[in-house]
Formats: sequence, structure tokens, C-alpha cells
Amino acid sequence: MIDTSIEGLERAMARLREIGGQADEIAGREIVASAVAVQARAKQILTETAAVDTGRLRNSIAAADTEDQVVSASSQATGADEGGVEAPNRLSAATRNATIGTNVEYAPKIHYGTRRMPARPFLVPAVEEERPRLVERLEKAVKRFER
Repeated sequence: MIDTSIEGLERAMARLREIGGQADEIAGREIVASAVAVQARAKQILTETAAVDTGRLRNSIAAADTEDQVVSASSQATGADEGGVEAPNRLSAATRNATIGTNVEYAPKIHYGTRRMPARPFLVPAVEEERPRLVERLEKAVKRFER
């Protein structure tokens, strides 16, 4: 698991709290939106780097909120091909963290490489690309409430 923090996030959260009581709900919505964007970008990177053979890894990447409720997943990751249904986007008001990952056992070998295979990172680059966008989203939310 990769833990990351976002510079400017606490400042934006503090400003949201000053403005009104919906700060956690607004932040949660934006954090989940960023998690879903990271999920989509990670899948795109896997495709672009030709790291897709069967699509199992790409299809397994899912986003979950702090309560480990899936907020966005492919049908394969949620078992839809075995009679399950694709998880709907949902959000708890207190969500201030999100997890994006996969349960495919060979994912680290693709991401970090091995002695015989070069690294094809997909998750870290997706997170790094999304970091500034999350802060921008929160700052826009602050501006909407300041009006």
C-alpha cells in the first residue's frame, strides 16, 4: 500500500470548516472524485504501457472510502461476472481518505518490476498526477462557499 499526503489539503480543509458545517461532506466528495480519477488513470497507464495481457489487473483496480466501501470498481473486481453487480458510487459524509488498489497478486511485479522484467508503474504516477487536481477541487469548493 502506498500512503500519500497532499500539500495544501489541510489548509483547504481549514478554510472549508471556517465557511460552513458541510466541510467534511464536500471534502469527502472531492476526495472520492480524485480516487475515481486515479483509478481511471492507473487503468489507462496500464493500457498505454502494454502491461495488459488478459485485462485482469486493469479490471481489478478499485477505489474505496475509509469504511472500505467500494465507490468505484469494474464488474470483474466486484464479481459481476459471477452474478454480482457493479458497485455504485457512494460516499459517507465523513470520508477524508480513499484507497485505490488491486487484489491481483502479481500487481507489485508489474508496478515495481522484477530481475527479469522492467518496472511498469501505474498506480504511483496516477496518484502523483491527481494530487494537485484535488487541491484545486477543494480550493474551488471554498470559493463557491465564499460567494
